Amino acid sequence: MRRTRGKNLKKNLIRKGTVAALAVSLLAVSLPAQAAETMLWPVRTEVAGEEISPSAFPIMENGDIYIDFASAARALGFDVSYDKAKKQIKAVSEAAKITVDVKNRKIYVDGKLFKYAYAPTVTNDGGNVMVLLETFNQSEAFSADFDVESGTIYIMENEVQLSASVQKKILNAAKAEIGQYYAGKISDLKLETSGDTATVTAKVFVPRGISTEDGDRNLFDTIIHAEVQLYRTFDRSWEVDSSKDRYETEYPNYKSVAEKEDPKIGAADKAAIRELVGAYVKALDEEDAEGVVALMRLDELQKMSLFPTFKDIVYTVGSTFIHENYDYRLNKAVVFDHAGSSGAWVYASIARTAPADDLLAPGTSVLDKVFVAIKGSDGKWLLEPMSGGAFLHSDRDLLNGYSEEPDPVIELGGAETDSQ
Repeated sequence: MRRTRGKNLKKNLIRKGTVAALAVSLLAVSLPAQAAETMLWPVRTEVAGEEISPSAFPIMENGDIYIDFASAARALGFDVSYDKAKKQIKAVSEAAKITVDVKNRKIYVDGKLFKYAYAPTVTNDGGNVMVLLETFNQSEAFSADFDVESGTIYIMENEVQLSASVQKKILNAAKAEIGQYYAGKISDLKLETSGDTATVTAKVFVPRGISTEDGDRNLFDTIIHAEVQLYRTFDRSWEVDSSKDRYETEYPNYKSVAEKEDPKIGAADKAAIRELVGAYVKALDEEDAEGVVALMRLDELQKMSLFPTFKDIVYTVGSTFIHENYDYRLNKAVVFDHAGSSGAWVYASIARTAPADDLLAPGTSVLDKVFVAIKGSDGKWLLEPMSGGAFLHSDRDLLNGYSEEPDPVIELGGAETDSQ
């Protein structure tokens, strides 16, 4: 495809040897009559990838192409207005600002006067304000061209660096989106754009004790790695696409909970809870499924089981996470926080050793787990079934499942460590 622009248009247009008189009225603005107006046949106008039907056909004067300004500007997403007192057409978008001074026949693109040595920049056609096609080449946001062979005018959007004010609006929109879900300090904001899409990444530091979006209290200092996507609308503004939000959780210093126990829980209860966790680890080591079940709240296990008899539950627990030839040892158990009026959160460091020929996780791994212990009306402490197998990897993992199936042990905030 061969294209031409500027003063070279004249030679190519004349070579085509096609002339058509054109005049259509849209915007009643008085301009003196101009020289003969001619244009190629056929002529198509394509703006931002879409063919448009402008209110006035393109014209040629002395070899220079003029197009209907209002039609092209609106197709590019500009907000177009006419100041009757000043006789100025103003087109404003996030990408650029163009002012056509009809009275003085001048054009300003982003505040800079557009100077063209070969012809007037502004003319008229039966009342329509026509501007040189080259007008849109004066902004870094757009490219304008004419394909002689197909008789098509093109005005295209360029990939350009967004202005500081637009970037600020995008970042503020992303921060507002993140703030709906996480109350914390937002930092490390980064913006990347591709066409009509913007991606913002950020970190959110949520201190321990701050309530989460679902109303629970945050147990650990938490870093949320957030990613928010926005898209550019037809009117050139930017909107968040909430369906593409992504949030990943990191606990940068979760082991610090082992350094201080919750003073609200009495010494006797703490001792009973530590004994409970120790018995749980011992039952795992001895492959004692009944012993594990006896340490958990049976009523909750029954709610979770399809076959809620004690025998069925023991079978399910045994087949789920009792493994032969695995040795377990409790390194440490710390009652670090209360859970309601009759519960406690327990951090446990457990060493697990598998045979050297184990295909999944040979050798010794250190498992960092979180348990929830509940004190019954009889004063006895039992483990919640949905705890005890949770690794400090994500919010959901803290309360989901008790499977001992091998997964990587993650030292959050650092690299992957030993496998389970």
